[in-house]
Amino acid sequence: EDVCQIGTHGFAIDEQLNLNFVRDLARKHGVGFGGNLKLTLALSLGLISSREDAIVSLAAGGQHGYTFAPGGDMPYDVPVEHMDQAIEVRDWYEQFYAKYPESW
Repeated sequence: EDVCQIGTHGFAIDEQLNLNFVRDLARKHGVGFGGNLKLTLALSLGLISSREDAIVSLAAGGQHGYTFAPGGDMPYDVPVEHMDQAIEVRDWYEQFYAKYPESW
């Protein structure tokens, strides 16, 4: 809540924060927010699906004020195929995911 009140236009979060909670706070204060792709589990190690992680983040972030991004600095050795999977989901999301009117 404090971050939203300091006069920023937006902020980024890491993978440990609940994106639904952050989204609701950001919208309450009219600021943008970004991040939350699981850098370690999905993108770096592939222990969870990069596709599933990406769709969860996109669906939670919504259409307004959200920047789809990793939840931290990406190391140089992130497998390209994991990033490709996240990008494929982003493209699919843009084309096919239902767009509900959002108020904020």
